[in-house]
Amino acid sequence: MEIKFILMITLIVLLVLLFSVTLIVLLMWQMHMMMMGGYSFPMFWFLVFISIPLVIVLIMYLFLSSKKNEGKKYESIKHYVYPLTDEEKNIVEFLKQNNYRSTQKEIQQHFKLSKVKAHRILARLESRGIIIRTKRGREMLVVLKKEEVS
Repeated sequence: MEIKFILMITLIVLLVLLFSVTLIVLLMWQMHMMMMGGYSFPMFWFLVFISIPLVIVLIMYLFLSSKKNEGKKYESIKHYVYPLTDEEKNIVEFLKQNNYRSTQKEIQQHFKLSKVKAHRILARLESRGIIIRTKRGREMLVVLKKEEVS
């Protein structure tokens, strides 16, 4: 499990416990004061006891969600930050000429690359979201994403 998930569950459980204890104390105080003929427990304190944990949970949620969005923001601009190498550009052009698809073996043979070199180049393109590789039998099919090309 992720630590963020565990932290959020813990905060929610603590909030429920605090709310329950506060409610019980409030009711007991009200009953005690009614029996003694005194004043009742002000509702203001009940709201204070409940609002503080709510604010803490809200701050934690906003803090955790902002951290998660920072990672997504980086992922969405990752392939624009690093320009394509010449080899990557050549493979993208090759895929455009071949109806946006080819096998990894055809790419390897066309550019006279070793298996490892072809795999590494295609893995970089795939991690940047430019291509999609899928296994088709014993071959690896490489498909160029059309929205990434335009």
